[in-house]
Amino acid sequence: MILDFLTDLNDEADLSLAPAHDYLDDLESFFNVFCSGIFQFNSDGSERALTDKARSIVAGWDNESAGLALASKAMPINPTRRQRELAMDLIEESWGPVCRDLFDEFSEWVWEMHVEKGKLVRGYEKNIRAILRAAKPGSNAALPETAEAYYESVFAPLYRKAQSHYEAIVDMLHRAVVSLEDSPESSGPAPSVSIPRTNLKGRDLKRPAQHH
Repeated sequence: MILDFLTDLNDEADLSLAPAHDYLDDLESFFNVFCSGIFQFNSDGSERALTDKARSIVAGWDNESAGLALASKAMPINPTRRQRELAMDLIEESWGPVCRDLFDEFSEWVWEMHVEKGKLVRGYEKNIRAILRAAKPGSNAALPETAEAYYESVFAPLYRKAQSHYEAIVDMLHRAVVSLEDSPESSGPAPSVSIPRTNLKGRDLKRPAQHH
């Protein structure tokens, strides 16, 4: 989700700051999978109708344009957008308050990571530009006190908190599972989703006829 910042920075010949896909992206991807499930399926495992309003929450997430896909994914987690409130209302109607609260907490965490990454990228950009100015022949510019940032990942301050990030996600998921197990509505069997099996050509695989 921080791709717009990194793309702008990498457009400059002297700056190549885009980090590789990291564990924070993996945790956010897990959130995206969670959203795809609750907004495209009902709690009984049946697929939502194409006209279901819940599908609009994840519409555009699979757009071939990375920029458009990222913009669509930002809508339901942005605390200033109406779509976030709509998403929580739709979840509570079809999945119940536990899943609504999980979405609320998980989306808030993802948004916080976006904000922190944005701050780090902007600060890193400022440091790098100052270092490059100071390094030019004949320059009298002083190196910034944070010149070591040039040799460290742009997201290093976040990476140092990796353990707490994993623990936060595991904790919120654990609490959600416990709440669901304690809920009187969870006494029935878990829902299942039927996904057609396909071969490499995308055709449905049919069980061969048995001859007696």
